[in-house]
Amino acid sequence: MVTINSPISPCMAGVIAQPISLETGSLTHHSSKDAGGFLALWDQYKDGLLTHYCLPWMSGNRADAEDALSEASLRAWHAWSTREEDVNNTKGWFVRLVQNHCNNVRKAHTRRTRVVQCVEDITVIAGEQAAEDGVTIPEDVALRHELDQYIRRAIDTLPPRLQAPADCYFLQELACPDIATGAF
Repeated sequence: MVTINSPISPCMAGVIAQPISLETGSLTHHSSKDAGGFLALWDQYKDGLLTHYCLPWMSGNRADAEDALSEASLRAWHAWSTREEDVNNTKGWFVRLVQNHCNNVRKAHTRRTRVVQCVEDITVIAGEQAAEDGVTIPEDVALRHELDQYIRRAIDTLPPRLQAPADCYFLQELACPDIATGAF
């Protein structure tokens, strides 16, 4: 018989894991509803869940896969405490739970991406409409002012003979031939 001292995990906040005993070669999860039993089972499957399931479902992004697996472990712990007796196939139950969580994460990411794209589209359309109407958008004015200040500081660091042409080109937006002929 092997005795395992389960580490205290952040997902078990407030629950102190008691040592559990496992017979070599067999693990019956139905015998205990404590954190140690769950942790032993989760530790048995978590590496396989990450490499074989989370990584492919999260498009190969390891950081996203690890985050999803971590969040899924919390969901598994909460569900385990109420459904332990109903689980006949522990690995299959973990796989389904992780798959559902990864799908939810991907759907949420897709929704956020769509919202950001819609906001960008609205901003572009509003900017085009404002340009047609001759209206200035306050954010554009502030951004342009900040950019002009930055360019002005950069021009001031140039040698004196280059400051006037740089000012004409970057701040006054004159064409190169006009600057070359001195028509500024």
